[in-house]
Amino acid sequence: MQIISRVSLDRNINTLHRAGANLVLSYSSLVTATIMNLLHPQQMLILSEGLNVFRVTVTRKLENKPLMKLQIREQTGCSVVAVKKHDELVINPEPDIVVRHGDELVLIGSAESEKRFTEKFPAAV
Repeated sequence: MQIISRVSLDRNINTLHRAGANLVLSYSSLVTATIMNLLHPQQMLILSEGLNVFRVTVTRKLENKPLMKLQIREQTGCSVVAVKKHDELVINPEPDIVVRHGDELVLIGSAESEKRFTEKFPAAV
């Protein structure tokens, strides 16, 4: 289980983290994220500080395997929230969906998780 909370004052962010919240959204982080999303709409979507949604094209290391066999969450900490196959977007895909070369994965994770993903599944492979 993850605990996600919202605060009105930035000074309370650390208090909620110490209390056990995994993610704390503040007004300033939401405004910053909105501005960044408007400035760079085709890149990654920043939901809040430390939580990103990003897209990657399926490469040879990932292709022709069901999501559950790839063990993306276990190896990187990222979660696959959608798979784009041609013009179809499969939201909350089943674990047995097979990804093909050219498909796109939509993932959510921390900046560190995204870094682990790109190290584990490099785009050039």
